Amino acid sequence: MPSYPHLIDERCPQCDSTNPLEIVHGTASSEMLAAADSGLIAIGGPVVADDNAAYRCRRLDCGVEWGRVDWDR
Repeated sequence: MPSYPHLIDERCPQCDSTNPLEIVHGTASSEMLAAADSGLIAIGGPVVADDNAAYRCRRLDCGVEWGRVDWDR
């Protein structure tokens, strides 16, 4: 898992806001839960699949998820 916080060079496809949350999939550790509580990542849930979204918009009035996880990185 990358160190946090880090900037993600993506724009929300719905509202065009910048610096989305990276969605972390799999069983959440205490460190992941703390990072999510701090607004550094989004927890995607325990299911790891090829169609998992990679990013979530930070804007509460948007929240759209997009992209696909690169499981090879």
